Amino acid sequence: MNEKILILDGYDEISVKDDRKEILDQLYWGVVKNNSTQCFLLIITCRVNYIKTVERVQCKYITLQPWDKDQIESFCKIFCRITNISLDTEAIENIIKNKEILGIPLILYMVLALNISIGKEGSIVDVYDKVFSLEGGIYDRCIDNKSFADRHRVGKMKNQIHQISRDIAIWMFENNPDEAYIPAEEYKKICVNILQQNEDIKQDFIIGIFFKLKHCEGREGEELYFVHRSIYEYFVAEYIFSLIYKAIDSQEDVMCVFGKFLKNNFLSRNMLKYLKIKILNSKLRDNFGIVNESFQIMLQDGMTYHASKYYKELYKNVMDYEMNVFKNMLEILHLWETKVIKFDGKIVKYVKYNIYYGLNLKGANLKGANLEGANLNRANLNRANLIGANLREAELKETNLKGANLNRAKLEGAKLEGTNLERANLKGANLREANLREADLREADLKGANLGGANLIGANLREADLKGADLKGADLGGANLSGANLREAVIDEASVYMLKSKCNMYIIKVFDHVTNETISYGEYRKRRYC
Repeated sequence: MNEKILILDGYDEISVKDDRKEILDQLYWGVVKNNSTQCFLLIITCRVNYIKTVERVQCKYITLQPWDKDQIESFCKIFCRITNISLDTEAIENIIKNKEILGIPLILYMVLALNISIGKEGSIVDVYDKVFSLEGGIYDRCIDNKSFADRHRVGKMKNQIHQISRDIAIWMFENNPDEAYIPAEEYKKICVNILQQNEDIKQDFIIGIFFKLKHCEGREGEELYFVHRSIYEYFVAEYIFSLIYKAIDSQEDVMCVFGKFLKNNFLSRNMLKYLKIKILNSKLRDNFGIVNESFQIMLQDGMTYHASKYYKELYKNVMDYEMNVFKNMLEILHLWETKVIKFDGKIVKYVKYNIYYGLNLKGANLKGANLEGANLNRANLNRANLIGANLREAELKETNLKGANLNRAKLEGAKLEGTNLERANLKGANLREANLREADLREADLKGANLGGANLIGANLREADLKGADLKGADLGGANLSGANLREAVIDEASVYMLKSKCNMYIIKVFDHVTNETISYGEYRKRRYC
């Protein structure tokens, strides 16, 4: 690799088997920081930030921003001049107010080309709803194009074309979500199935600017892509939303939709955001109850049971499908932003079998749950009720436990490295030998907690309440204890020298290994200096 340049262009879309963040860590520490590599340059382009604290990275990085006010105004003026149309001041002002969305050049071009009106507060979903509307959207733009001598046949089949786009998107979601393309033979099958005729279908649905064909390098055939990934994600969300909307009056149908269409892959952050906007702007907003009840039944019967029965399908990888639906359902339940999400014991078996990162258990009631050894890495347990829960040996690395109630929870041996425990209630919790390296424990209630032998290197304990906490054998190297309440906390002799310059030692107790007793710091000084 000496004097070489390695370029990973579009890292978020490259198909990888391992966790993308871990791969970046390996590249960074194993290659970039390798002093034996001379004049080596690594360039990565990516639309998703997989680095938690990118500002700490010791190399150059550029964060691309949407167009600013001047760039948007300049583009609008040039577009108006070339197309001989006019935009009033209010329209341009509304575009600028929505620059986080309309500052993306392709999306701005689509809005201007289709003469879409934008309100003061919009979203990318509002924009795409209008772009792909069956009345006045991109399909009618194709019809009105003056280069056609006669009225184009798209006008008679725009409903089918719209459905083709949705079916192509859902095929990508189920079969190829990372690269998000569909082989020619597959999209032709979809077209023939919907159009029910074998004509030159390419000219009918690859219209305008939202599809592109790419020749397959190294093999025969072509691949079809959406011209922007957000369009693919929009059509997946639109497809699933429409199915839920149609099924909402029947609990059995709702369970079938979720079990059938959420089993293959995880909904992306954007898909969930688009779904949320659509749900909260429709009659589904008032139907959280039926979705929540459906989930409770699915926890009892199985995530895919009702779908497999209705569609008469046999699932080969049923455990994978079960966990995929479970993880997606947790995200969907939170789209309603309700605080009334309660789970009984049935959810525990799914949490314990989980092998994936990032379960969304925000606000969940898991009081007294037995989650020993569970994988909760990067899970969202913000404000969750974990009173008395058994989390011994659980994986909780980089988990969000902000505001969670872990009163009397058993966390012995748990791995909590990098976890957010800000303002968490850990009163009386058993955290013996837990890995809390660099954990965020600001303002956490750790009164009486057992932190014996815990790894607290670099942990943020600013203003944490450690009154009466057992810190014997805990490694506090580099920990931030500013404003922490250490009254009656018990430390060992190794920590005395580390803490005596940082806090009031006379409120702390010290464990004397010689006499095997806990004494005040004042008594400890007398014994050592007499």
